[in-house]
Amino acid sequence: MNGLIKEWLLTNEIELDNLGRVLISDSKIIIEINGAISATENKLDDENHNFPCGLGCHKDDSCGLGCGP
Repeated sequence: MNGLIKEWLLTNEIELDNLGRVLISDSKIIIEINGAISATENKLDDENHNFPCGLGCHKDDSCGLGCGP
């Protein structure tokens, strides 16, 4: 990893593991990231499978709402 980047990360108290991956320990940030990922997954699911219910959570109409593919 570039020394300047590593120095900036350490200066800003951003932890790295032994492989140079960023470790996120702040639970609020983790919650925000998880929420953003879930919203993106649902949006992509809805767009790719045309679920009118907007749930984006099923592909086999297991909920009985008639919105499977």
